[in-house]
Amino acid sequence: MTIDRSSISQPQGVLCRPEGRASSPVKKLYSLFSRLGSAVIREHRIRRDIRHVSQFDKRLLKDIGLEPDQHIDALRYGRDAFWRV
Repeated sequence: MTIDRSSISQPQGVLCRPEGRASSPVKKLYSLFSRLGSAVIREHRIRRDIRHVSQFDKRLLKDIGLEPDQHIDALRYGRDAFWRV
């Protein structure tokens, strides 16, 4: 048995939402927490790597092509940090 939706009357104040949009706020909230979690994990990894590379002496840094003051920018921003000057 099918119901013709045009024959059903709705009160004036009720807005009809498409069924796919009902979970839109939930998807947005999940996306927000997912991006936040990814950013926290990325920052943790960057700081861990900076601590590790900070223990290298000048000779080791020179072997990998970095000056002592460049390793933080190189780890945080990648190779493009050298070309920003």
